Amino acid sequence: MPRHPRTVLGWTAAAVLVVLLSGCGQSVVGAAAVLPTGPTADASVPEIPVVEPHCFAEYHWYSDAAELVADADAVVRVTAVGPSRDYEIRPLPPTDNPNPAVNPQYGMSQEEIDKLPGIAATAITVRVTQVLKGDLAIGDTIEVNQGTCTDRPLPIGPDTDYVLAVSGQRGAPWGQLNEDQAAWQVDATGGLHPVSPDNELGVRTLDELAAAVAAARLPTRP
Repeated sequence: MPRHPRTVLGWTAAAVLVVLLSGCGQSVVGAAAVLPTGPTADASVPEIPVVEPHCFAEYHWYSDAAELVADADAVVRVTAVGPSRDYEIRPLPPTDNPNPAVNPQYGMSQEEIDKLPGIAATAITVRVTQVLKGDLAIGDTIEVNQGTCTDRPLPIGPDTDYVLAVSGQRGAPWGQLNEDQAAWQVDATGGLHPVSPDNELGVRTLDELAAAVAAARLPTRP
């Protein structure tokens, strides 16, 4: 059963954080232990270890691939070259929007926001090998924040080959649009294999994803 979206971030066995965080398209929090995964489901791509996260978070749930890629600032094929680094995600400054879903800091002073706790996060370095959407170029290296509290952080190394749908965050690493639907492994034939079993978008190849990107660019008829 897929996890449905909400804007609450929190720690298990701790108080819930109801704040919008900078770089929060992807915020990774340290995980406790690697869980047994059993036999590899698909021998055409490396197995990604499953870990037990210390926290929970949910994001917007996309109904199809066209909606996902339309919302992304970039859709890129990458190899994870490392290194990974730890940093802290801080709450965003409040705006005039009174909607608590997008501006939970509404009415707070900057001094009050500065006292709010941040979230420990991890980013990995990836090199772009193919651009399906966005202003990045082949050969660019960027940092990508893993999905908040993800149970499947992306391994780094020379044999890694991923497609990621990401959003840009000023002053922070790029972030996957959500922790379940925005990352695939790529096999030798260009086939796509969702990193998360909750990814039910049905995109099976790079060509299918490229077609979704092209469709999202088409003007809407009046």
